[in-house]
Amino acid sequence: MAVSIQFTSEHIKNIKQDAEHAYPNEACG
Repeated sequence: MAVSIQFTSEHIKNIKQDAEHAYPNEACG
């Protein structure tokens, strides 16, 4: 379970980073 949660946490973090690169204005403002 802990491993699955950790993986999900990292996955969400990566998605957020991708979103920041895709929509820099949205992320900054």
